[in-house]
Amino acid sequence: MSNLQHTKLNLSERTLIANWRNEGVKIREIARRLKRNHATILRELDRNKFHYGVYEPMYAQRISDSRKPLAWKAKQPLKSKKIFDYVTEKLQGGWSPDSISGRLKKQDHVGDKSWQICTETIYQYLPPMARKSITLDNGHEHVLHTRIKTEFGIQSYFADPYSSWQRGGNENGNMRIRSYFPKGTDFCIINNEELRDVEFDLNSRPRKRLNYKTPLEVFNSYMVRS
Repeated sequence: MSNLQHTKLNLSERTLIANWRNEGVKIREIARRLKRNHATILRELDRNKFHYGVYEPMYAQRISDSRKPLAWKAKQPLKSKKIFDYVTEKLQGGWSPDSISGRLKKQDHVGDKSWQICTETIYQYLPPMARKSITLDNGHEHVLHTRIKTEFGIQSYFADPYSSWQRGGNENGNMRIRSYFPKGTDFCIINNEELRDVEFDLNSRPRKRLNYKTPLEVFNSYMVRS
């Protein structure tokens, strides 16, 4: 497993995937040939497919490029103090992250890269009041739960044994995550960029319990009220 690649798929690999799938090559065999985890190939075929389930490499590459998370490369929250002040003011005024990003790029500071910030970066800005608590199960992996309070100021709680209904949101989230990372996935070979991509996908899906708003939209409205 140590020889598996950890970088994102490129156009050449996507072309090979399309050709091999057309030849009937199994997903695990494609993964072996590309030295990739099979879960990476599964996600690629699911997320970047064309209409009617067809996988077309040029289309897949374009879709992938369009969601490149430039936000994750920022070295500090919201890039600089001037952007922080600008974004904070506009959020308090009821502007959406997309409106803020677009205004900076298209109107207020055209061509000035020091003033440009992508929508996803703004969404990733988490004020302290937005992080209140987390509910965990009783697994041994949470033995160091006190560090969450020490390092992030977030209180942690534990559900009663065999009472997963007490953390319904977590269980529902786990189900959605499994569609990207099947049970048994080795997360040692999944890089942060892939995780951020999945996070953004999940938080951009409308939810019935949120009156069909996305979690990002609801969170943004919460930030504005705060």
